[in-house]
Amino acid sequence: MKSLCLKSKEVSWLWIGWFCACLIPYSIGEGLSANYLFALTPLALFVLRGKLQRPPDLMWALIGLFIFIFVISAAYQWQFIEYGLRRVSSFVLFMSMFAFCFGNITQKMVNSFLVAIVLVSMYFSGYTLIRYFTLGGEALGWSAKYLVGTQRIGFIYLFSLWILVFWLRGKVMLAQSSVQEKFDSIRASIRKKKNTQKRKSGKTVIGSLAIGLIIVGLFLTFSRSSIVSLFFSVLCYLFFTSGLRVKKVPKIVILYSAFFIIAFEILLYLFPSVIDFFNHRLLLFSTEGDIIANLNEPETSEGTRMVIWRDIFDFVLRNPLTGSGFLGVWVLYGDSGSAHNQFLDAFFRLGLVGACGYFYLYFKLMVFTFRFHKGLFFGLTSATIYGLFHETFKESQGAFVFAFLIGMYASYLRSSMYLKDAVRKQRAETLLSIIKPKLSEEGI
Repeated sequence: MKSLCLKSKEVSWLWIGWFCACLIPYSIGEGLSANYLFALTPLALFVLRGKLQRPPDLMWALIGLFIFIFVISAAYQWQFIEYGLRRVSSFVLFMSMFAFCFGNITQKMVNSFLVAIVLVSMYFSGYTLIRYFTLGGEALGWSAKYLVGTQRIGFIYLFSLWILVFWLRGKVMLAQSSVQEKFDSIRASIRKKKNTQKRKSGKTVIGSLAIGLIIVGLFLTFSRSSIVSLFFSVLCYLFFTSGLRVKKVPKIVILYSAFFIIAFEILLYLFPSVIDFFNHRLLLFSTEGDIIANLNEPETSEGTRMVIWRDIFDFVLRNPLTGSGFLGVWVLYGDSGSAHNQFLDAFFRLGLVGACGYFYLYFKLMVFTFRFHKGLFFGLTSATIYGLFHETFKESQGAFVFAFLIGMYASYLRSSMYLKDAVRKQRAETLLSIIKPKLSEEGI
């Protein structure tokens, strides 16, 4: 993005509106995610383009594997026969992760996706901030956790933070025409340089304000997982930014340490009770050894997780081929329950074989985003860390983000396949053009 305005050639406001609608968390019943609008995207793509695309072979293989797991589990897990309808619905929602594989994800759609994540994060951060002060602000103390805190949106905030960071660095891949790129590259007049500098200054101000608002929203989630994920994703960022060059490390560490100290002082001044909450529930809790003691207490949050995770492993070891067959952890405890871990939730639903396929795809997404979309890579890194303590891509807003990333990767695989076919065809034609005259000379 070369200017502050979003050009119609770079984004589609129709897609931005649709993606924003897909990102809004909506729950029914006992907190069940219900906003799966994004699953209708193949229909929208068919209406707009008149056709759908064939998913790459990897996606077909995974789709086949998950269908196999569903059929086998439904056939032999008679102890869960009463949950047949819920199994079907869980399977359909899980398979929505492949929704974007049936259409080509254009650069304009990617740009719109990035903008939508930032806009939704800014909206909810602003809404939470206003609600916090409306309800009493600092007078609420730690009780604000139960009034404005949430575990459902923190990883979306983290995605938006990293998108903004790389936008400010000029590393976000936004579409531009080649003519415009050439024009920008050869501009040399003083007046245009001044205008460019002004745009960069305005971009820095707007981007920094957006980052500040989202960081405030991140703290107002009162989620320790959000702060831990932010911390470790920043460490990963510093590691990759330094490029393992020792000379760059001190400068980078000093720069970012100064930034975080200033940010911390501002937050401490504006939200002392919020900082006090994280100081006691995260820093002191981790350093004083309370976390180790709580792991052995089933009544605590940490102890409950250990019990659930142990039960998950016991169940999957007894059902390695199918796991629970897409049913949630709640089947072990009645009608409610959560894995409190994105990856163990997938492990429980899919079993050993299916989980291997799921984790392989996850790994490929990490590699793909690292190569082509650094902002999404560090967002996915943050969500990975967050997912160690909560479900992320099981939630509807997370399922949409995951499905779009899979769609991006599927489009990349499809274009790579077309490119290889074109290169192979060109080589064959070149070889034929060389051989044919020789064959004619020899009368063959």
